[in-house]
This record gives sequence, structure tokens and C-alpha cells, in this order.
Amino acid sequence: MTFILTIPGIPQLYYATEVLMSGVKSISDGYVRKDFPGGWPDDTKNYFTEEGRKSDPLRTESFNYLKTLLNYRKGNEIISKGSMKHFYPMTGIYAYQRKYGNQAILVFLNGNNNKQTVSLEQYQEVLNDGFK
Repeated sequence: MTFILTIPGIPQLYYATEVLMSGVKSISDGYVRKDFPGGWPDDTKNYFTEEGRKSDPLRTESFNYLKTLLNYRKGNEIISKGSMKHFYPMTGIYAYQRKYGNQAILVFLNGNNNKQTVSLEQYQEVLNDGFK
């Protein structure tokens, strides 16, 4: 989601991605997403509210992360108008810079199954001298 929401273009997301809902496409496209929990009298869970998501910490974490990222993206010219510079992936880490005017972000995506320490030496061309 970080990649889709920080690269150029208009992202397309399925509803309920924010609460980690998934489905299978084996029957039809309509089965990819089930009904979103909440909003109907018979629903036992309500993911529309913070209280309803509280019982599932992973769904809550996912919702909060996407909410933060989407709010960062909203109206941010770095994302909507900025240039993009890719870096060669190393040790399973892919990085790119988005820059617009005098503002920039450097995004790291970890393709490994465990935490990684990133050496910033490869990225010095886009980092300020005081940021090492």
C-alpha cells in the first residue's frame, strides 16, 4: 500500500483493504470482497468505528496506518506533482525519492521477511549533508 500511495498516478484500492479484508476470485469478481462488517442490525462486528475494530489489533493497526498515509497523500504536492527517482534494490530493499520544489521524501520498502538495517551511503546524492 505504501508503494501504491506514494508513486505517481491515481491509486485504485478495493474497499475494506484498510481493515485487511480479502476474498477469492475463483467464483467471480463479486466474491473478492464480502460485505463490510457493520452498518446492518444483524452485524456482530462494526469495522466502521474505532470501537468495532478494537477487538482485532492487526485490523486496527492497518486501518490507522492507511489513514495516516492517505491523509499525508491528500493535498501533498510531493505526491501529486513530484518527480520520482529510483534506486537500485540492494539486499531486498527498494528505495525511491519523491521530490517537489524544496521538499522531498525517501521511501524504503523492505521485501524481506525480517527487519533490515539500511546503509544510507547509496542515497547520499539525495540526502542533505546533515542527514546521514
